[in-house]
Amino acid sequence: MLHLINWEAVRTKRARYLLLDLAMLVLALVHLLLLLFDATYFQMRPYYVRYVPGLASSYDQLKGMQPHRDTTRYQQEALRLFEACARDGTVPEARQRELIRLSDQLVEEDPFARANLSGRLEMIKAEMRSFTGIQNSSKQAFVAFWEPGCADVARREAFFRAEIVPHLEL
Repeated sequence: MLHLINWEAVRTKRARYLLLDLAMLVLALVHLLLLLFDATYFQMRPYYVRYVPGLASSYDQLKGMQPHRDTTRYQQEALRLFEACARDGTVPEARQRELIRLSDQLVEEDPFARANLSGRLEMIKAEMRSFTGIQNSSKQAFVAFWEPGCADVARREAFFRAEIVPHLEL
């Protein structure tokens, strides 16, 4: 490969032209890397969200991506339930029923399907079945998770934040 380069021409070429060539080479390389990043962003987005969340949120805004309203509402309602338990030691039954209804809606409508990420819902359902010990029905597992109200809330909240929320945010 070294014999393909005319080193005599390189030695006689002025330094400013060499710097210009080098700058153009760097610019072309950066452009290529940006094109590769853009082309693979949607496939690699879960990794970007996990490892470089600032970059992912900025690029999501640039691409016009917004969180799904159903998953956002589900997450907000769950966090409200956990806050009510921590604050009051009790939770309104209506909030529990709402979370059970939202869980059913999540399972039925699969908000991840539009982004071709239905595997995320399956992972959420599997985690919930594993946590509750109910293996035959994810809907029953969600009911078993939300029905106890404030009983064992610290363990359930830790599980929800660690295992469910990351899947909802993708």
